[in-house]
Amino acid sequence: MMIQNKKIFISYSDNDQSKAVKVCEVLESSGFGCWLSYRDTIPGKSFLENIIEAISNSALIIVLYSEKAHSEKRVVQEAELAFDTGIPIIPLRIENVEVRGVMKFVLGTFYWIEAFEKPFEEYFPQIISAVNQFCGIKKMEKKDTLPPVPEAPTVSVGSQPGGPEGWPGKPKEGKNKQKTAPLSESEKGEPPPPPPQQEEKKEYKIYSNEYPKKKEIFISYSNHDEEIVLKLLEKLEYCGFNCWIHKKAIQVGENFAEAIVDAINQCIVMIVICSRNSIDSNHVKREVNLAVNRKLSILPLQIEDVKLSKTLHYLLSLHQILDVYKEPLENYYPSIISEIKRLLSKENS
Repeated sequence: MMIQNKKIFISYSDNDQSKAVKVCEVLESSGFGCWLSYRDTIPGKSFLENIIEAISNSALIIVLYSEKAHSEKRVVQEAELAFDTGIPIIPLRIENVEVRGVMKFVLGTFYWIEAFEKPFEEYFPQIISAVNQFCGIKKMEKKDTLPPVPEAPTVSVGSQPGGPEGWPGKPKEGKNKQKTAPLSESEKGEPPPPPPQQEEKKEYKIYSNEYPKKKEIFISYSNHDEEIVLKLLEKLEYCGFNCWIHKKAIQVGENFAEAIVDAINQCIVMIVICSRNSIDSNHVKREVNLAVNRKLSILPLQIEDVKLSKTLHYLLSLHQILDVYKEPLENYYPSIISEIKRLLSKENS
């Protein structure tokens, strides 16, 4: 019955072991194999090795969420590992407590079973039914965990090469022509001198320090798009925006998930880089989901002509998407910055 004889990993706090055992018993009586840490660890291996091996070889993981589980680092790490390896997760909330922090980041895109209003045993049929959906199929794509919604509205911007007048880009024809004497042979081919630095700052410095000094903009992206993100970051910071990207902000040894959650909680606007690499990125999905839950302003930038995954399509359905892939990205900077200013003004009004 199980996928290649894989078992169901049950993640729980030690304080919730009795309920974890009940879930295990009802599933095993229905023909499913289960893995419980207190019962199934292999002697001779470290506890961490047992956990990693068991999750890696699991068909799915059931997370019993409670106040104690939220505070227990091991449960959080087990959920993170399952998500990162693409293993389906069934979150089972056994207490009426708010899902928050890292667990909201990790489990936010999954459908939950609320199992705390009635006697616990009354939820067993629902648990069995949910588990049964994952049997006999291949590893579920997390992008299919949410229902499809109508196409997100799309706006094409930056259609004029070089952007509006006054923006450094492609100069207007004849703009730099001067009536001078013909160049000598030795002078031909020399590049024109760069514009004065002060003048260039005037054109780029279109944003002032009128907003709070905290990180205003969180940029969510796939690591494969790092090159284009760093170019965008350079321009935004040059214009005076305070931006946050994990490559520059997270230090060695720092908890990655906690740093992400803290940054999203402090930012005002999230820019989502939509590309072939990011549409199926687990981290991007979690970041966007957390931003949606916090009701942040979101600016999706589609840098490639790709169809969004169902999850991102759902999460971004209420936000206008800027298509910035038909021309060089530099041509779209005016429109991007104009939209960022609008969103920041709205949030600070």
